[in-house]
Amino acid sequence: MDYRGGLLWRCVQAAINNWNPYNLVSDTEDDEFAGEVQAVCRALSSRLTRSKISAREISHLISRAFTSSFSDPEKFSPEKCVDVSEELFDRLLAAGLARN
Repeated sequence: MDYRGGLLWRCVQAAINNWNPYNLVSDTEDDEFAGEVQAVCRALSSRLTRSKISAREISHLISRAFTSSFSDPEKFSPEKCVDVSEELFDRLLAAGLARN
């Protein structure tokens, strides 16, 4: 399933673009991490429909997506993904896509 343009996609993309690892996102390009956003959306969608999710769980999902793409498990450890996962969790709550 392609999540582009949907509410979940917009929440994930906004949080990841604000985080902007490697400083690849410019003011005019916002799809630099589209593959990683898609992977996080895929992982999140099944969890959001079944149960609650935490920022800690989201940090693991983001870590997996970015480690898979960039082969840098140290830079993208779950601990280093906490800030972006907390922002994403807050966005999901505000959008009514998650509950705590």
